[in-house]
Amino acid sequence: MSTIIHAPVKQNRRWQKAFLTIYCSRALFSLVAKKVYGRSVSYVALDVAPEEGHFGIDQTSLSQLVREENVQKLEDYGGVKGLVAALRSDVKKGIRGDDDDIFNRKKSFGSNIYENPYTKSFFRFQLRAMKDPLVILLILCAALSLGFGIKKNGLKGGWINGGSIFLTISLVTTACSASNCWANRQFNMLSNSNEHVGVNTVRNGWCQKIPVDDLLVGEVVSLRTGGKVPADGLLLDEYGSLQVDKSNLVDCTHHVNLNSTQNRFLHSGSIVIKGSARMLVTAVGMNTTWAEILRKKWKDSQKSTPLQTQLNKMAAVIVKVGLSISFLVFAVWLTRYFVGRRNRNFWAQPKFGVISDIVGIIATSVAIASAAFADGLPLAVAIVHAYSMKSIINNHASVRNRSACEVIASADTILKNWIR
Repeated sequence: MSTIIHAPVKQNRRWQKAFLTIYCSRALFSLVAKKVYGRSVSYVALDVAPEEGHFGIDQTSLSQLVREENVQKLEDYGGVKGLVAALRSDVKKGIRGDDDDIFNRKKSFGSNIYENPYTKSFFRFQLRAMKDPLVILLILCAALSLGFGIKKNGLKGGWINGGSIFLTISLVTTACSASNCWANRQFNMLSNSNEHVGVNTVRNGWCQKIPVDDLLVGEVVSLRTGGKVPADGLLLDEYGSLQVDKSNLVDCTHHVNLNSTQNRFLHSGSIVIKGSARMLVTAVGMNTTWAEILRKKWKDSQKSTPLQTQLNKMAAVIVKVGLSISFLVFAVWLTRYFVGRRNRNFWAQPKFGVISDIVGIIATSVAIASAAFADGLPLAVAIVHAYSMKSIINNHASVRNRSACEVIASADTILKNWIR
């Protein structure tokens, strides 16, 4: 007769709860996994248009509009009136010109300032001068000479040779760095040709003259004969026949007739040679057509001119000759030193004195080699270039690149009034 054992009711209920919990957890995890897998396919949930800030148009579109002279795009924006409304300006009253308005315009469209990304500070030139292999070798020789001199003669008289070399190195590198930095800044100042003159504009209905650096997008600017177009923009209205010279933007004399019905596009850097007009500013500073030319000019200024290339080749030949002579002097002095030491019982001499003498021979040879480095030639040419460009600009000529100073110096015929 079998015995039947009945499990307690509470224990069965616990097992049922555990089973139910595990089953529900597995079902929940499977649903989550299916959802994640189903959403792994990429799709567009919300198409967000680019933020245009406080205005109805962004800076990229404005810059392309004038740079490409795209008439169709201008019509798509509603013509000049549409752009005036998008820029929150007024043809008669101009921009508001309060602090908030100026801040928002600078934040959205930038300032009318040209910044050269290739400008180098004095410390950059100093660091480049210190990286010269010859300077590093001289510093090493000076350190050895200073150490051995102090150990041999004491601090009072042993620092003279090594310290004098350190002082000479610092003076030479500082002078070269200062000269190169000055020449670089002269080129940057002359290349900008954005004189700090005033422009006539309208703000909140009042006519006023502001510095050209304070010009903002949306301004209504007055142009007169002989003046320079301060920024990219569109012609609002002209008084008489308006003609501008784009010689600064192209490779030859290029006069263009503008009117408010057909050709409205004005580029910064152009010169008004006839008539007067009003324009709507659409791009300033590094977003203008003139900034594109300046970028190329600044980049070209980092390259060597033909004259500098020839001088560098000549300097390389001089360096090779100087190094050959210094190596020959080093070999002769070192041979004579060891021959003389051997005749005077070389092994009986103190090793410290031998090492100190060898360091002196090396330092003298390096000093001879340093005299062969003709770094002054390119430096002198750079300084002469800066003065030449300044002289040419004072004579109301446009200098597109610094190699033009070399070309004009050797020219015997000048072609005038080449009109494309």
